[in-house]
This record gives sequence, structure tokens and C-alpha cells, in this order.
Amino acid sequence: MKRLLIAIAAMCMVASCSKDGTDDFTPQTVKEFVTLGTDITGTPAYIIEDTGNTYQITEAHYTPELAPNSQYRVVLEYEITSRPSNDNPGQAESYAFNSVFVSPVVPLGQFLESIRQDPVKVTRIWQRGRYINMELGIKAKDRQHRFLYLERQHGFKDGTSELALYHDANNDTPAFTQTAYLSVPLDNTVTRYSPDSVAITINTYDGMQRFVYYIGDMEE
Repeated sequence: MKRLLIAIAAMCMVASCSKDGTDDFTPQTVKEFVTLGTDITGTPAYIIEDTGNTYQITEAHYTPELAPNSQYRVVLEYEITSRPSNDNPGQAESYAFNSVFVSPVVPLGQFLESIRQDPVKVTRIWQRGRYINMELGIKAKDRQHRFLYLERQHGFKDGTSELALYHDANNDTPAFTQTAYLSVPLDNTVTRYSPDSVAITINTYDGMQRFVYYIGDMEE
């Protein structure tokens, strides 16, 4: 009898033992670049993934002081407890997050300062939805670094809108490597020029690198 109970318990662990005979949804913890929205009290209230999926936050475990009715670009750790269905959002619990630098692309002709492209390490870079997301390693110590996204004066050439990453290290001492999270919003560039693709050039410790993303991929 004891062996039978152990066998039944093992089967339940494998099959989830749902009452209606269907597989239960298993909560999934992820860490992603997302848009985090707040309610009228400044509490995290919803998540918009770059794929377009939306989740209502049922419990916020990390509640720093945020502005009410606002949206923030963050790298968020969250647990999906139910997935979106039809027109209804899914549900999730939110945990800690890191801020992401995001700002509109600046046409080069409107940028009156000298262009700085201090080097960075590109740990990860990818396009999802209407953003190009980056995880960069920057050599720093105690000074504020400045980032911008510059668009070449003529907009695009040969169907490609050319962007460049502006990075001013502010003469910081390269004591250790810090992680910087950045997102390039592509809506204005796509609307203004309707290019076939968007490229961004980044000065890395290994030299200039150019990353190209096709507009068709932005609909995914």
C-alpha cells in the first residue's frame, strides 16, 4: 500500500494532478526589458512587453517611489501567473528592476555639440517590437556617463536609417566595469522615413561595430 501511495504521488508530480484533467499553468519568472506602468498612487500596476503582451500586476514586491500614472522603461524581474487571452491582459507579480536609458533619436543636424563616442562593451544587443535593446559594459568609477542616439542628417541611405550611439564617459577613471541598460525607440524613425531597415553604429573596445535590424522584424 505504501508503494502504491508513493507511485501515485510521483504521477501527480509529473502530470500536475489538475482536477479537470488538464495541465495547470506553471508560473514563470522572467527578467526582460519592458515598459512598467503605475497607477494613481505611483504603485506598479501593469507591464507591457516589447511583443505587445500586457500583464496586470496583482502584487508588487518592490515599490520604490514612482510618479503616478506614468510609464518607465526598465529591466524587470516578474512572475507570470496567467497569460493574456483574447483582449484580456494576463496577470503577474513584479519584483526588482533596473532603470533603462531611453530617449528620442536626435537628428544629427540638430545636435550642436561635438560628437563623443567613447568605447563600450556590447554584452547583448537585439531588436524586439519597436525597440533596439542593449546591455553594455562601461568602464567607470564615480562619474555620470551620458548617452544619446544620433540620426545621420540625411535620414537614411539605400533604404537604411543610420543611427549612432553617443557616449560621453565624462573623463571617468576606468576602474571597473558597470552594466548599462539602453533602449532605442524606433517609432519616430520608422514613421518619418519608412526605411527598410535601421542600423546603429557603436564604438566598442574592439573598434566600430554596426548592427542592422529589418523593419519586418519589428512587427514580431
